[in-house]
Amino acid sequence: MNRKKAWLEAVLGASLALAASGCVRPDPCSSTAARELSLDAAGASRLRVVAGPGSLSVKGVPGATRVSAHGTACASNPGLLEQVRLEGHRFGDELVIETRQPRPSWGSDSASLDLAIELPEGLAVDVTDGSGGAQVEHVASLRFADDSGALLIVDVAGEVQVVDGSGDLSIERVGGRLRLEDSSGDADISDVGGDIEVEDGSGNLVIRGARKNVVILEDSSGDIQVSQVGGDVRVRDDGSGDIRVSEVAGSFTVEHDGSGRITSSGVSGRVSVPPG
Repeated sequence: MNRKKAWLEAVLGASLALAASGCVRPDPCSSTAARELSLDAAGASRLRVVAGPGSLSVKGVPGATRVSAHGTACASNPGLLEQVRLEGHRFGDELVIETRQPRPSWGSDSASLDLAIELPEGLAVDVTDGSGGAQVEHVASLRFADDSGALLIVDVAGEVQVVDGSGDLSIERVGGRLRLEDSSGDADISDVGGDIEVEDGSGNLVIRGARKNVVILEDSSGDIQVSQVGGDVRVRDDGSGDIRVSEVAGSFTVEHDGSGRITSSGVSGRVSVPPG
């Protein structure tokens, strides 16, 4: 038997022995339990949500008088599961819902809480989210800080401010101003009633149906596509990737462009782009 074959058989034998002894990677969701709470929303103007690992859904409901939260706690063992908590508090006119997950002592251990929250449509919402996908819809206004995971924001009556980590992002039907800081992942924005201001890292950026001005402060890499704008479009600093602009009621300006093509059509006002 040659040396390489002997080594492979030794590794395979050790792996089989480890599996037979039960020393395999634990199921990250072998233990589950329901979590829920309810808060009276009378006199409240804002809901603050602090969520850790797990999916998150926040939805405004017409006629609702309470903030209701329910979800499924998940952990790799019963001991960790007991430490996954859902807490609610009130501070004046602000309601707070917070998830608390333990810090696993072993790399293979894990704990998370998938959470769904329903609230009166008139409340402003402030979210700090950890890892996992998130969705927010039908709220009065929104401030959202996200670590990682896909994000969907739909039907916000007022202003939206988002600081997004990694993962794709979609924002639809915002009545007020939109301010976005996006690190990585594609971003798709449509139907915004106020000004749009974006700082974008890597990934493609699509904006359509903006009724006022669009300002892209910085875009590191990825294509930019902007259409159906009621005001001006201004790109202050673009790294790499194409820029395509169409159907703009105002002017179109690119102050600095690294690499990539710049094309425009249907711009009613002045077009000013770097030569190249």
